[in-house]
Amino acid sequence: FPEVHARLLAPFMKRAALLRPYDLAQAALATFQVVPRHPRAELYVRRFLEVIHLAESKGLGSLARFLEFWAEAGAEEKVPLPEAADAIRILTIHKAKGLQFPVTIVPLHNWSAGRQADYRPVELHGHRVLTRLTKALGRPYHQRNAALLLEQVNLLYVAWTRAEEELYVFVPAAGGRGNAGHVPAILGRLLGIPAEEAGLTLGRPPAGQAADFVSPAAEALAPNAAVVPPLAETPEFQAWLPRLRVFRHKVEDAAFDGRTRGKLAHKAVELLRPTGRDEADVERAAALALEEFPELRALAEAERQTLLREVADMLRWLMAQPEARPHLGQSSGELTILTKDNTFQRPDLLDFTPDGPVVLEFKTGQAESEHAKQLRDYLALAGQLPQALGKPVRGWLVYLDRRVLEAVLLPGEVRP
Repeated sequence: FPEVHARLLAPFMKRAALLRPYDLAQAALATFQVVPRHPRAELYVRRFLEVIHLAESKGLGSLARFLEFWAEAGAEEKVPLPEAADAIRILTIHKAKGLQFPVTIVPLHNWSAGRQADYRPVELHGHRVLTRLTKALGRPYHQRNAALLLEQVNLLYVAWTRAEEELYVFVPAAGGRGNAGHVPAILGRLLGIPAEEAGLTLGRPPAGQAADFVSPAAEALAPNAAVVPPLAETPEFQAWLPRLRVFRHKVEDAAFDGRTRGKLAHKAVELLRPTGRDEADVERAAALALEEFPELRALAEAERQTLLREVADMLRWLMAQPEARPHLGQSSGELTILTKDNTFQRPDLLDFTPDGPVVLEFKTGQAESEHAKQLRDYLALAGQLPQALGKPVRGWLVYLDRRVLEAVLLPGEVRP
């Protein structure tokens, strides 16, 4: 469908790196007429736009950064609703304890009865061993199963007693390959209901005239249903912008700041692989690093070239430092170290040499007192790793902008 692609998809592909996430979302909503087509979803659309706005206010001004945020925390976002709202509420059985509803639907009954594998200590030939809990152990095995079954009965009681007027339950059929859970067996024991019976109705429907139910599909096909015609052409993105007398700085639009510049320099050092052809190695690493940041494509070509030259100059100086050159390219990236207090530390470059570990920490901008402390922490960790073989550790702070390389020692060490 080349016409559909050109009208609806191609404009977004061309401008994805130029628009901020909020503007891009607004353009997509207008192009695909989301709210007119789905008016009942407007509340969720507004909440999604609010989330994008809050993310931009925290510095996530590019599409790539917002997508990273959404992949990590998007599942936790929800539309806030008042407790008394006349709406369907979806709860777990535990969250529903103490609550009552006119109509309750329990769609799932094949929940797990607990851990499938359980282990208990037993005495065997004078030794205390840990073994899997099976029927061979007799009473402990059946006691565990009885406790799990009792928990299932309690859950079933909580779920089924939330309804004030109507209760609808879906019980899986017994047998077959699927896991039917314990509920069919519980129903058979407590209520005498065979698991194979379907469509069983207990009790009487509530008094009063029930409203005729109209399915969403039938409502959509009703003669008086609103039909939204497709757009003849894609709306112009940010058409309101020329009417504003506001100066927009291109670097700001690209979300380019000192933090991004530092990340770009770190990525270039990580991609630097000396092969003996220094100039080609430098240019290749700088170009590859720039491609890792698609948001920087919004910069003017002259600005991109200036940035590329700055990063390449950093790498040329770094290659000329005898303390650093032997270790470049010896690490596949930042090594993650799990400390004793369950925190993660990631030195920029850790190289285990025959003379002992070497740690290089790369910085851009001005020197700060925290830099040396951070590197000392890395040196202490590196000395504890098995690969250190008890050899002394060495570390350097590498300031790429200032062209300064500083040796950092652990407390008590003497500079050779």
